[in-house]
Amino acid sequence: MDTDTLASALRMGRLSGVGLDACEEEAGVFFLDESLEAMTDERLARLTLFSNAW
Repeated sequence: MDTDTLASALRMGRLSGVGLDACEEEAGVFFLDESLEAMTDERLARLTLFSNAW
């Protein structure tokens, strides 16, 4: 998956929604509780801003 292209398609309304099972460079992100830390992966952070990306 190309995260930048996906974010662009969501922003432009080319996709009504997306369900994600995996993301680029996700290793080490989801298996630790870092909920109090700032997200360092800008692409992943950008995807979390979309209400139609799960």
